[in-house]
Amino acid sequence: MAIFFIGAVTSDTDEMLNIDILAQRIQVLKNTKLVMADCNLATETLRWLLSFCETEGIPIVIETVSVPKAFRLDKALPGKVLMMKPNKEELEVFGGDNNSFYSSAERIAWLHSKGVKYVWMSAFEDGSILSDGQKQTSIPATKVNVQDTTGAGDAAMAGWVWAYLQNLAPLTCVQYGHAAAAAVLETKGAIRSDLNISVLKSYLLP
Repeated sequence: MAIFFIGAVTSDTDEMLNIDILAQRIQVLKNTKLVMADCNLATETLRWLLSFCETEGIPIVIETVSVPKAFRLDKALPGKVLMMKPNKEELEVFGGDNNSFYSSAERIAWLHSKGVKYVWMSAFEDGSILSDGQKQTSIPATKVNVQDTTGAGDAAMAGWVWAYLQNLAPLTCVQYGHAAAAAVLETKGAIRSDLNISVLKSYLLP
């Protein structure tokens, strides 16, 4: 089972990880079960990736990263996206206007209209909301003894993707995302060295 992650961490890498580089790895991309990307990529790269994944029938999930970088995805849409994960501030980028007059529900509806199947909005310690275009469900966060927040968002995305690839329901995928984030939050640094399926499941809410 292959997952292809595409992201960048610095401005220089933003420019280097471009369409030409991805095109050179086209066979790797074609053989993956799912693509996980983030908005460190340039708008034109995100647009190319969305088109490629839709043509090849490969699901893509996208992490928005930050408010400034979420604008890149806003400009790259429309496109077929399995799931994207903004927080409330990043969500306000979408909808054609960053005026707070528009509610979160309206912005989420706009994302669905642009091809996003699931919108998973993080509310940090208050949990999150999952929208499938028909209803929005609030999911509480796991209560933990926070040691370090580094890497928790990435862990949440990884937990969701792992659960999705086990053919679990989207809402259950969010619960696994919360569990993965909780496991990392109780660790100093971004890596939980003892993380395995048993540890992950121990953080699931009953």
